[in-house]
Amino acid sequence: MSRLISLLQKFNFIDDQITDPDSNDNVAVLTTQDTLPSNCCFVTPRILVTPFPTPELQEHIAGYLNTHFGRRYMVWNLGEHVYDTEMFNSQVLEFVFVGYPNPPLEAIFGVCNSMKGWLETDPDNIVVAHCQGNRSRSLMIVSCFLAWYTSDYPSPHLAFCEVAKNLKLSVDILFPSQNRYLEYFSRVINGEKPVSKKLYLERVILDGIPVMEEEGPVVRPYFQIFKGPNMIYSSASQGPVLSYYESDMSISFEVGMEIEGDVLIRCRHISKDNKRITLFRCMFNTAFAHDFNLRLAKEQLDFASGDSRFPDDFMMDLFFSSSQRVSEEAAEQLWNSVVRRPASEDEEEEKLDVELMEKYKHRLEDSEGEEDDLSDYFEQLEAKTK
Repeated sequence: MSRLISLLQKFNFIDDQITDPDSNDNVAVLTTQDTLPSNCCFVTPRILVTPFPTPELQEHIAGYLNTHFGRRYMVWNLGEHVYDTEMFNSQVLEFVFVGYPNPPLEAIFGVCNSMKGWLETDPDNIVVAHCQGNRSRSLMIVSCFLAWYTSDYPSPHLAFCEVAKNLKLSVDILFPSQNRYLEYFSRVINGEKPVSKKLYLERVILDGIPVMEEEGPVVRPYFQIFKGPNMIYSSASQGPVLSYYESDMSISFEVGMEIEGDVLIRCRHISKDNKRITLFRCMFNTAFAHDFNLRLAKEQLDFASGDSRFPDDFMMDLFFSSSQRVSEEAAEQLWNSVVRRPASEDEEEEKLDVELMEKYKHRLEDSEGEEDDLSDYFEQLEAKTK
């Protein structure tokens, strides 16, 4: 059995009954299907993008995969929901980030590394990726992978344009935050080594007033900050939510807290009937932010970019009073672990992600059966499913 499959089984990423693709064991095909649904597409001969496998689509998609590929496919669930994977023979990896436009930057490299490992385990293996809704998250991740793993695309954005064309989709389906992370990813794989830093966020100012109500006060906004699965700040807990009129010029939130790494910001409105409506959100990484100010225009904010209720010159300013950078040594260790491109195709077919696993090499050679082999690496992957 290949080392990758056994390691994935050890850390419960795939069913422990899955055998090596070259074994003679019969694959349990739960259903058969000769064709894929029309909204599925092979963007390369070895990468398939599908919609979320709803109960209506699951049997059709799983039937095709089981019939044509047996144990030689792996599904990457990049959506916001998990589902029963039995029909897919439990060959599903879950990278679920509820409420986020995309995974954090380091997690994107983690997904790319896991896809690389699967494809290099066997030349007949294929990657299957899906998310929710309009498929923007899965298309973004696949585009990053294509730009990182192959020499066919000079940037993730150009890879995305090609993928969208193959699927007959508009390039406008990406959220502004997703475009921002395509740019981050491109800068990193082209040699930039951003230094992680902590920024002290003093205040946030919204320049312009979105008109959410027809009469009286037009908006009652509050502001939230998320780090991973946790909400680390909410202006609604700091005092009463204030009302604003269209004649007001701006909205200010006093924050006064430290932020670091990948951060999600969300602004919501409390309507007259007490419904909470998301006005906009944005995700960014502090390593790419300026030390004292980050300005995002309307077209750079998810949901606001195409909303006529926001004035055309609407923008959000984040003001920082200080920044604290991590040591260069720590930054070098972090980015070296994720940015190096894969080895050339003429190297060992079953070679795993050497960059992340080099420090565990002695364990593989000396302690093949020990429980802690590569546990740190797979704990990183496992953490991304929570």
